Amino acid sequence: MSNWTPAILAYGALGAAALLLIQWLASHLLPKLPYEVLESMRRVRQTTIDGEYQGDADIYSLDRALMDAELERPGSTLRLYYNQPTALFGRILGSLLVSFGITGWLTGAAPYGWGIVLALLAGIAFLVYPFLTWNSSRPRLKE
Repeated sequence: MSNWTPAILAYGALGAAALLLIQWLASHLLPKLPYEVLESMRRVRQTTIDGEYQGDADIYSLDRALMDAELERPGSTLRLYYNQPTALFGRILGSLLVSFGITGWLTGAAPYGWGIVLALLAGIAFLVYPFLTWNSSRPRLKE
């Protein structure tokens, strides 16, 4: 028998909506992508559409533009990783897992155990995924 009453489900949904609203607001506070990066992305997209794709040269120029932008203004490429479809899906799934996990734990509908801990850890991992991918792809300067 499940202890998940409609009120508990409503609290979980409200919590997930609040987390998604906070993430949406945070996405608008991220720095804008530099013009050079946007222009390089448009050029790669257009050459692909036109059938004039130059292979690795186009990808290297885009990668170079991303690297230069990140070195010039650290954090300026985070928006690219934060708004990709995979990260958006992960943030929605993470918000649901964290919100319903905490709601179930606090109300006693989901007893504290490995299941709730795993749900919370997976939810947190989904929420920080964009930051982890951005951090792992940033250029590093050797000292």
